Amino acid sequence: MKDVIVKNISIGDELLIGQVINTNAAWLGEHLSEAGYNLKSVLTVGDSEKSILDAFEACMDADLVLVTGGLGPTADDITKPTVCKFFGTELVFNQEAYDNWFPFSAAVDSPCRSETVGRRFCRNHAHIFRIVTEQLLACG
Repeated sequence: MKDVIVKNISIGDELLIGQVINTNAAWLGEHLSEAGYNLKSVLTVGDSEKSILDAFEACMDADLVLVTGGLGPTADDITKPTVCKFFGTELVFNQEAYDNWFPFSAAVDSPCRSETVGRRFCRNHAHIFRIVTEQLLACG
């Protein structure tokens, strides 16, 4: 195993009440292990600012934190603004993120729906990871 501390923060009330099974954490654990990494912990928190901030604080010793969930298409989603609060930055529109998401979103939702446009906003100075559409669609 590689000597890298990897942690996962899974966000969503639906995970805590049993409405949805956290398949993201299982998928991450499996694929990180195959790649030679050890997922040290999975923190599952609800959709509240305090819970999300506490989870990020608890992961400060990690080399890599993978965050799943918490990005619903509704206007009341608080994940991105809360992450910005933690890092002391703001949300900005990012053309690279938009261009990367557009082909994928056409396959899973209407790219013109106003509630999905917020997914193209990211933390100022964020690193944009390219979406590999085939892999995402294959993983469900």
